[in-house]
Order: sequence, then C-alpha cells, then structure tokens
Amino acid sequence: MIEGHHILAILKRVEFTGFTIHPYIYRQEDLPYLLPIERITGLNIDSFDELPETVIRLFRLSEEIEPHAIVTRFTKKKLSLKEFFNEKNRLISEIVRPFTDRKLFEITELLAQASIPLYDASAMPHLYPTDEIKIVHERAKTVLRFDRDAEGTVYTLEVFSDNHKIQLQDQDNFLLSNDPCILVSNRKLIMFEKNITGKILSPFFQKQNIEIPKRLENKYFSSFIKKLVNNSDIIANGFSIQDVIVEPKAILSMEKDWQGISCLILKFNYGEKSFLPENLQKNFTELKTNEEGFTFYRSKRNKSWETQKINFLKKQGLIQHVSCFKLTDNKDNDNLFGLINWLIDHKEELTINGFGIDDETESRYVLTASEIKQSLETDHDWFDLKITLRIENHEIPFISLRHHILNKQREFKLPDGKIFIIPIAWFERYKDVMIHAESSGKDIRLHKFHYQLLDKLNIKKTEDFEPQTALKVITLPSLNNVKLRAYQVTGFEWMVRLKEMGFGGILADDMGLGKTLQAISLLAEFYSLQIPEAGVPEHKQIPVFSHQLSLFEPVTDLQPVQVSISRGVAFQNRAASIIVMPASLIHNWANELSRFAPFLRKLVYTGTGRKKSLNFFKNYEIILTTYGTLRNDIDFLSSYSFEYAILDEGQYIKNPGSQTAQSVFRIHAQNKFILTGTPVENSLSDLWSQMNFTNPELLGDLSKFNTYYAAPLAKDPESSQSESLLSMIRPFILRRTKDSVAPELPELTETVNYCEMTEEQRTLYESEKSKIRNQVFEQIEKGNMGETPIMVLKALMQLRQIANHPRMTHPESEVNSGKFEQVTDKLETIIAENHRVLIFSSFVRHLNLIEEFCQIKNLKYSKLTGATTNRGKVISGFKENKDVNIFLISLKAGGTGLNLTEADYVFVLDPWWNPAAEMQAVNRAHRIGQNKSVFVYKFITKDSIEEKIMKLQEKKKALADAFIKPQSAISGMSKEEIMKLFD
Repeated sequence: MIEGHHILAILKRVEFTGFTIHPYIYRQEDLPYLLPIERITGLNIDSFDELPETVIRLFRLSEEIEPHAIVTRFTKKKLSLKEFFNEKNRLISEIVRPFTDRKLFEITELLAQASIPLYDASAMPHLYPTDEIKIVHERAKTVLRFDRDAEGTVYTLEVFSDNHKIQLQDQDNFLLSNDPCILVSNRKLIMFEKNITGKILSPFFQKQNIEIPKRLENKYFSSFIKKLVNNSDIIANGFSIQDVIVEPKAILSMEKDWQGISCLILKFNYGEKSFLPENLQKNFTELKTNEEGFTFYRSKRNKSWETQKINFLKKQGLIQHVSCFKLTDNKDNDNLFGLINWLIDHKEELTINGFGIDDETESRYVLTASEIKQSLETDHDWFDLKITLRIENHEIPFISLRHHILNKQREFKLPDGKIFIIPIAWFERYKDVMIHAESSGKDIRLHKFHYQLLDKLNIKKTEDFEPQTALKVITLPSLNNVKLRAYQVTGFEWMVRLKEMGFGGILADDMGLGKTLQAISLLAEFYSLQIPEAGVPEHKQIPVFSHQLSLFEPVTDLQPVQVSISRGVAFQNRAASIIVMPASLIHNWANELSRFAPFLRKLVYTGTGRKKSLNFFKNYEIILTTYGTLRNDIDFLSSYSFEYAILDEGQYIKNPGSQTAQSVFRIHAQNKFILTGTPVENSLSDLWSQMNFTNPELLGDLSKFNTYYAAPLAKDPESSQSESLLSMIRPFILRRTKDSVAPELPELTETVNYCEMTEEQRTLYESEKSKIRNQVFEQIEKGNMGETPIMVLKALMQLRQIANHPRMTHPESEVNSGKFEQVTDKLETIIAENHRVLIFSSFVRHLNLIEEFCQIKNLKYSKLTGATTNRGKVISGFKENKDVNIFLISLKAGGTGLNLTEADYVFVLDPWWNPAAEMQAVNRAHRIGQNKSVFVYKFITKDSIEEKIMKLQEKKKALADAFIKPQSAISGMSKEEIMKLFD
C-alpha cells in the first residue's frame, strides 16, 4: 500500500449479471467527502506493496463475477456477452445466477469482517458519509402473520433490522442477491437467514399482504409456509403451531463422496426428517391436516447431541469431511474395504453409543466377523487342507475364494446376496497356497514340494514331510585320489537328503568349487555296497556342515555332524544313471569318473556307433551323453527308467520351449539333479525350466509361473513375490561362493581398462553408428517393433566389432584400433614377466587378430574355438607345455568345463550381455587348485556401445541380483532405451 491510502468498495449495477462490487484506493484528506483515486485491477494489483490478504481476496472475488469472466467459466464456446446471457436456458437460472449470488454474499461478509466501507457507484466521484451503504451485521428478523377464514388465508411478512421495521414497499429497495438473500434498503445492506429468499420478499415490494385461495391452501401450507415456520416468528389465526421434542438417531451409511471415493455418511434422523451435519437449519416442521384444519409441529435440532456423535467418530480414528467420514490411517487400497472392516471392528461399540447402520448397508455387506477353521491331513505325497470359512449363517469351503484371492478381488458374494469383504491380510497369507493348490472336493491339496507354504497358515507340518535339517549318520563313499573338502561333503549330504525325501535339487555352487566331484560322490554312494574298507574304522569323524544353505546367503556358523566312511564296490542290480552335458565336457567327465570312482562302469553314449539297446545299459552304472545326442535320441532314451538323471551346466535348458529342454523333460529317473554355476542367466524362466526338470509341479506350469512370479518380479524385484519364490525354491537349491567356502583361494583382482579409439577408428565408428541409428529409428517409426530386436542385435554386433578393431568388419581396412594396441602392449609385458594368460573373446575374428600378432612376434600360443577338432590335445598342450604362455579361447568353446589353473592372468577382450559368461571365463583360472593370485583385465572401448552395454546391465540387474545373474539386456527394452544405445 502507498502510505496514506486506504480501501473502499464500490457497488455498481452492470448489464447481464446485475451487480458487481470492486475495491478502490482512496486518500484520506481533510475534506467532507472521500475521493476514490484508482480501482484495483489485474493490471495494477502487483504495483501496490503489502496489500492486506482481505483486499486481495476481495479483488479476486470481484473479478469472478465480471460478465466476461462468467462467460469464460461456464462455456467453451466463443459467445458474446449478449449471446450468452440472452439464452433462455437452465444454465443461467440454475447455475450462473446461484453462482453470482454466492459470490456477492461472500464479498458482503468479507466487507463486514474487514470493516471496508461500501458506496453506491451513483454517488461517484465525491463520496459523502450519507452515501455510505451501512452493512448490518445481524441477520434480519422476519415475522409472518397468517389469518385464515372460510374464504382462504391472508398472510403478511414483516422484516425487522436493528430493531427497526423495514418498509418493504419503499421504491428505493432492491435485492442485491436472491439466495442467499441480501436486501439494500434506505442505505442499509441487510442479510437474511437461509430460509428467506428473494422470492419470498419480492411480492411484498408491491403490496402489503398475499391472499391464498382456499383451493391452494394445501399446496402453500405443505411447502412454502412449512419452510417459513422453521425459522420465522409466526402469528397465526385459523391454524396452530406446536413446538415438540423429537429424539434423534445417528445413522451411518456407506456412500461415495463427490470424488467417487467411498466414505461413511453420517445422518441425524429426527423422526422422518433427516439432516446432514453441515446442514445449518436449526428447526424443522411437520404439517398435519384434519377436519379441524392445519397443525404445524415445530421441532429444534439437538446440536450438542449431534456434536457428541461427531466427536465420538473422530475419536475412533475417522476424519470428517463435512458429512463424510474416512479412515485416517487406511492401509487398504480402497476406502470401501477399509471402512467395512472398520464397521465390523466397531459395530458393538457403535451400537452402545447410539449409532445405527443404514438398512441398505447392512443388507448389502457382511458386518460381522468371520471365522476360519482349518486342519491338515497327509496322504503320501500330498497335504490335504480342510479349511472352512464361517460367515454369519454360511459355511463356505475356502477353495471357493481361490479366484478372488489370486485376482485380488475383495468382494465375495454369499448365497444370500450379501457381500463379504475378504480381509487384505488373506491375500498375502493364502496367495501362494492358492497358486499351487489343487481342488479335492471341498478341500485343498498341496504337493509335498510345497510344505513350506504351510508356515504362513500357522499349520504344524507332519514330520513325515519335513526334510531333516541334518542326518545323524550318513555314509560317505571312499573315492580314489581325493579327499572331499568340508563344503563338498555338505553338498553331497544335501543331495542325499533330498534324494531320500523324493526331491530333486540344483547344486549351484560358484564355478570352480567341484560340483562334478560332489555329484560323483552321490553316484558312488548309491552304487556302493556298504562294506567297511580293511584298516579303516567303520565310523570316522570328519567335519560336515549340516546348515541348510540358502541360494543367496554365504556359509556362516556351520555345525559339524557325524559322517561314516566306507569303501565302495560296484552294486550290480540297479538301473543305470544318465549324466547329460555339453559336448565339450564329455572328456572331462570321463576322466574324473576314471580318476575318482573307477569302480563305476561308464558308457560314453555319443557318436555314430552308439548302441540303442536298453539291455546294453544294464552293463553300466553311468551313461555319459550330450544335450545334442539326448535331443536326437530322446524317443529311445525316454523309454528307460534311470536311477539318477544329472544335468551338468543346467543353464543349457534355460529356454523351456527349446527342443533341448523339451527333450530333457521327457527323461524318466527316480532322482534328478542339476549342476550349474548360473541357474538364472537371462530371466526367471531359466529357473522355472530347471526346477521343472528336478521338481516338476513345484513352480506350477510356465504360464502360472510367469503370471504370479516372473511378471511381478520383472516390474518390481523387491515385491513380496520375491520372498515367496525364494521360500519355495530355497530347500531345493544349494549355492556356496568361493569367498565363503574356499578362503584359501588366492586373491582375484579385476581391472577395467578403458581404451581410446584412434581418430580414424572413431570417425568410422560414428559414421556407422549414425547410419545404423537412422535405419533402426525408421523401423521403429513404421511400427515394426516385432522385427526391431533382431535388427538392433545385428546393429549392435557391428558396432561392437568396430569398437574392438575395424578389421573385424572391414578386413582390408588399414585403420588401427586403440584397444588392440593396449591389449598387445599389456600382453607383451605379461609374457616378458613369464606369466601365463587366458584370452577370451566372443568373436573368433578378434582372436584371429591376436593370433596374427602372436605369429608376427613369435609368441607361442594355443587356440580353442568351436572349430577345434582335437580339443583334448589343445588343452593338454597348454597345460603341460610351459613354453606356451598364451591360450586364445572363444567363449562358446571354452567358457565352461575347463580347469586352467596354470594361468594367472585373464584377458576379457570384449564385454558380453550376460556377465555370467565373463564369470565362467574368469573361473577357468580362479578355481580350486589355483595357488597364484589371479589378475583379470577387462578391455572397454570408451565412448562406444561397450560402455552402453555395461551401463544397461547395471540398470537392469535389480531382478537378477535377487536371483543370481543379470537378465537379458535386450529383452523387454522400450523404444527410448533402444534409441539411447545409439546416442
């Protein structure tokens, strides 16, 4: 405000809307009148300093009732003021006029509260004290006089303000607003109670009384006059008015507020009359007619009693929004369900404190507590759960709620039509049971695999189905040339325990911890006669860890148990066992069996000369075969019932729809196990596929698994389904890390070398990237998202190769590679220091370039790729010839099954989408038997797709962190993510 200036308000008649009231600035001067200087508008309001909040609000209210503002608010059409206000429709009479009336009433109240003087615009510009319109703070009092005789009724309305009677017939009187009613009379602004409107006053501006003919009395008395009786003093001749007391009732009903949100509506019922808490009406009237005439029964609301009821609801945890009451701490997803539960919990207390529930609410929803009865019976491989839900007079088999619980539908309809709201806690408690349950009449059947699901139901499990945490005595077979480490004995014991319980399992130890040896121990124990070895005590105490290891926890606080060792000899009358593996591991398995368990007769079932005779299998305990051979001979192999079926590198069946996985699922065996260091490489379907082999039915069918586990966890790795899944699979997967069980392993040091591209290489890379990016973008814009992943992978492959060396895509190119220079420099240094190095790449072309360098520099090397035919000779050549310090290995050919502890350096030439592959490569050197520190160098080209690969893996690894390994980098990528790869 400018010093010395003050605020007044000017009442002005305007076309179309009737009136406006605007704030003005005036200067206080020594004059007999006030002189307004300037009206406050949207153009100048910001120029005034420190305007009071009341003035700012006054300005905003006045702007809202400007005719042009009304048009903008109530129509999107481009209409002139005349076109809009001359339309004879309900919009003007039922919406616009009530809106302007309410705003004028708000302005009037604001002027009264802030003591801002009001003047009529007709007195401008000199405003004398006699021109001021005085605002009367108290509401006007009305007196109605009724005189009824045989001809009809005559009634007169008298208005009193400030104890003075208002002459309604004065020609200067006018209505500022109709409802709420504001009258301007004799320079006074008079406001009325809510029941008095301008329509009631207007007839008396012209005449002193109104005549009601006899034929219209019923209509007038039952509506118009009845309303007036509530809040007006009445002098009546010819009918009576009696004041009576009506006992109120508080009623709660379930309804929705203006936002569509469920809430409890509180109503106060006085007989047949109902009031919401926000209704300001103090009195109410009932009209009764008889032969003697009309009788009005007038009652007052008990406001103190109503306030007590409102306060009671607030104390019970509800918050009030006018007549709506909602929960303050509503943990339910929907207000409706939370409020129903609130009514159930508080029903008795509500009744004691005088509250009733609306009949429609009570007849629609169950408002009594439910009761669950449950018991458990066992039947060989099954649990039979008898769970019954008792609701009022109904007994419902709990299996009837299956669809609702799985689909998170909380409203369950009972036979009588009432709706039972399923408690939110039940969805978490029973969901996993319902996912895997099979219906058995009215009961629920669970397979023995799912014994852990009973924990959530607080049902004691039958001991017959509870896997023992440790076997008191277990026989450890005597193997040649090896002594099992403590953690390996634990793995052996764990597999035996599962086998005795009729379960399969996944041994998922870190690579290099001897999973093969643990599996050989399992087979040797099964095919051995229990004959004590001469000179060896029948029971020898060795430390064996009995702690059930989680798939994800390190080995800690393990307790030793007693294990007996006995010499093994072949047991002749048991069926053979089959071990399936990648072709590259056949040689290794055959050697390991011959070395550690020579008494087990083995058949290498591969090659063109294999005999397809079931009788032939009787001559062997162990059948060694490859995934490819199994796939080709599955019709034959599936006709034999093996004792054990063991898959090595079980991730080979990670794609459940592949021919390999489908063939493996057809194997018949009493006991099934998988050996793998990476049970989850790309997605959770990897885990399902392997579990479907070892323990069919544990995770349900693939569709069910994707719906209830894979899909939710892909969106949110931290969801409750993560713990549910882990709880189910934990007993059937054993994983130990090298850090936890082999602390004697030497240190592993990993270093990322960031390599700068040469200028020519960078130019070529950027050119190709731009070209590829445009092609990919064009396909996406055309909507060919189905073809995009294949195109993207091809494009990324090309960029990866250029980032490694331009000659990988342009063989005749003379452009140098910055990465190649760093790799070869470091290689020469390492060889000069007499170290041995494994060099891995997913590109054989890359290895060929390193091979060419070795030939030029006369460096001795070995090379192993998919094209290598004399694999065993190449491997032994590196292991046994210390002059060969370099081993070039392609990822597919040498990522698994190799023990190359002779090397102490590992080069990873290019990053792979799946870091598990890098771990496989590194663990060729860093494994049991290594006595030197191992150094790993990963070479990454800066500002290239290789950096994007690393960042993308990091971004997408949340799910994989919970389930061992990262998921596929390309799978499920959005358009934006794909395009960022080519930025």
